[in-house]
Amino acid sequence: DESNDEGDVVFAKDTPHGRMVTISTELPMPTEDVIRETWDGVETLPQWNQNINFASRIAAPTPNFDIVTYGNNDVLVVSGREFVSARVWRKVDDGYILASRSVKIPSFKSKHKGKIVKSRKLGLEDYITVGADDEQAAHLKDF
Repeated sequence: DESNDEGDVVFAKDTPHGRMVTISTELPMPTEDVIRETWDGVETLPQWNQNINFASRIAAPTPNFDIVTYGNNDVLVVSGREFVSARVWRKVDDGYILASRSVKIPSFKSKHKGKIVKSRKLGLEDYITVGADDEQAAHLKDF
């Protein structure tokens, strides 16, 4: 468990199914802008996240559901990992919930040689608005 002076908090717990992590932070922008960037800006992940090597949308059957692939960089002698995830989002009360889970798509062929395809059992993000209208911030909990 860790925290910093900006109010970010990270909790981690090892379980029989792997490590579970929750992150809590506030982002200095309206919730709608954060969810729009998270959803529509998946291809720009490598531009602002130095740990991500590539990211793209494979399919988007509906405006609230898509399938994406992304991968992290190689670290020393460990090959980077590639993830293929189905994502769905919903507006709930004064915020949004975004959930993702790894999926296997028989027709999907990776364009990234040497990456090990890994599984993300479940990802859940909860975005809510905090603060007054003129000082809105998005509060993110990533489970």
